[in-house]
Order: sequence, then C-alpha cells, then structure tokens
Amino acid sequence: MDHDRLATELQYILDCVLIFRSTNGWARFHTQVERTISLLTETGKATQVLSNLAKSDRSRSDAESFASPASSATLVLRGTVNSVLDKFGFIDHPKYPQRIFFHRGSLARGLSLKDLVVGGEAGFELEAQTDGRYRGLYVSPL
Repeated sequence: MDHDRLATELQYILDCVLIFRSTNGWARFHTQVERTISLLTETGKATQVLSNLAKSDRSRSDAESFASPASSATLVLRGTVNSVLDKFGFIDHPKYPQRIFFHRGSLARGLSLKDLVVGGEAGFELEAQTDGRYRGLYVSPL
C-alpha cells in the first residue's frame, strides 16, 4: 500500500471536510474512514491524517446547531437505535429528549431496516419538522 499517496488524498479530504460533510454519503464515508484506521498495520502520516479526519467529524457531531427546514446545511449526528419496527424506527440522542423518528425510506442508499441493530450506533441527519418534531434522514449504522 502506498501510504504517502493515501496520506496525500486523505489530507485533501480533511482540508475540504466542510464541503464533503454536506454530501449525502458522508456518514457512510466516515464509517469507512474509521474502518480503515483499524486496518492499517503501519503507523505514519496516513494514520495520523485518518485520525484527524475522524476527530474532525466527531467534533461536528457535537455541534449545537442542526438543519432546519429553511436551511440547506446538514449535520451528521450519532445516536443509539432505540427500536426498529416493520416500516420505521426511533433513535435516541442525548441532546433531543424525544426519540427521533425515521422511516425506512429515510435510510442511507442501499440499506434496509435489518441493517440496524437496537442498541447499536447510527449516524443520521436531523430534519426539524414544521410541527416541532424531529426526523432522522440518511440513517446508517456506525
């Protein structure tokens, strides 16, 4: 594996992380970054950049703001899958006391409800409904 090239590519992503985080597939990409860190046997610049990328994304998950109906910004949050039923489920997040609803149509591309485990972590985007409730979008296991 060419660690120097990997480090260069990952540094580019880290430098442009604000742009990449706004894409629909960011939560899935971040999951792959975390897996890649665990697969690298050599330490070096690539490992450090991957670690910085993961830290950058975690800090974003702790942000106080969220995507409102009037905003085009997205925020990837981490929560715990509370329940999964036939067509929908709920996620717990410490900053939102009500469980966050998600529909099976709100899962990230290529996933089904069977991919989520009750008690497991999930990444999701938050959408504020006009009635004040929240809905999870692009839900994916982490």
